[in-house]
Amino acid sequence: MWEVCAIPNETNTMKIVLKLFFVILTMIYGCKNPSIQDQAGDLAKLDNLNRELSKLNDLKNKFEKPSQTFKVDTDKPRSITGKEGTRIFINPNDLITESGKPVGPDIEVELKELTKQSELLLSNAQTVSDGELLISGGAYYIQMTSSGETLKLKEGKTLKVQFPNISKREMKLYYGERNQLGLMNWKETNIKFVPSKQLERPKLKDTVIIKKQQKSDIDAILDYVDSGYNPTPEEKKKNIDLRKNIEIATKVYEEIGLDKMEWINCDIELSPENATNLYVNFYPEDSVKYSNVYLVFKDINSVIQSYYFSEDPPIFKNLPTGYNAKLIAYTVRGSKVFGFSQDIKISKDQKITVKLKELNEREFKTLLSK
Repeated sequence: MWEVCAIPNETNTMKIVLKLFFVILTMIYGCKNPSIQDQAGDLAKLDNLNRELSKLNDLKNKFEKPSQTFKVDTDKPRSITGKEGTRIFINPNDLITESGKPVGPDIEVELKELTKQSELLLSNAQTVSDGELLISGGAYYIQMTSSGETLKLKEGKTLKVQFPNISKREMKLYYGERNQLGLMNWKETNIKFVPSKQLERPKLKDTVIIKKQQKSDIDAILDYVDSGYNPTPEEKKKNIDLRKNIEIATKVYEEIGLDKMEWINCDIELSPENATNLYVNFYPEDSVKYSNVYLVFKDINSVIQSYYFSEDPPIFKNLPTGYNAKLIAYTVRGSKVFGFSQDIKISKDQKITVKLKELNEREFKTLLSK
């Protein structure tokens, strides 16, 4: 039976309309944006995850290879050479501060050279490009500051660099990017590295006679350095520097131009024919919530990193079947460190369950340095 309702007055009508408006608005907003609360929850989870992972990385970072720093005047172009042979040619006129101010009276250069797997691991510089495994010919970090401000290249300018040639493979230039969790991803460029073949012959003393044989420039220079000539202390130091420069010059790539600074890598993509996945988990009784997990290859200069947290166990994808590697994991519980390592041979859809054991600081350093 239908009921007849009395007609409300104007005030009641307005209240009803407003209530109805908010109900409809809530329904529409909720339907069109069902993930607003989820997004807030995800952000909170991400923030918590970052805090926990920072604890793991802070523990590891004290063993990380330190950066080299150089200070150069800006009155003219200069060059610096890192311990591993990286040569950076600095033209102050090509640089500007991030805020757009001119460069100050000097430039401080930060250089990190990572040529070994343990160095890549300790710097969280895994060798992966968009999910594909890379073979590294060295990873490098370059940054410059002046008067306390970060520098960048002016539009259209490049930074000339020669990187060490530590691999017989044909390498390409990659730029590094980190995601929200700090995992490294390398972006490929179309720039290829070319081995250096040229060496400038230094000006030798007129009194020094080099044997007139058909020799390379390098052999001729070494003849001079190793000749019976008795140099002064100043000349002896120059000869030592000359030998070092010769050794460096034969172990670097031709100069390339970087269009930005920070993380750079010499890499080649592996592209395995029989790719497979590796699944990693932890024993439930260990109650592991967060862990750093690494796969370090023995056959190639490659490292893959992943984070374990209970809601998302790590999967190492697109691995080359039959390659030898070491699986490394560690976590922190209170003030104690627990670690794991196991030599493995990559097989089809391999599954490994990690069993942790307590480590002292020396054992932890050894675990990450393998």
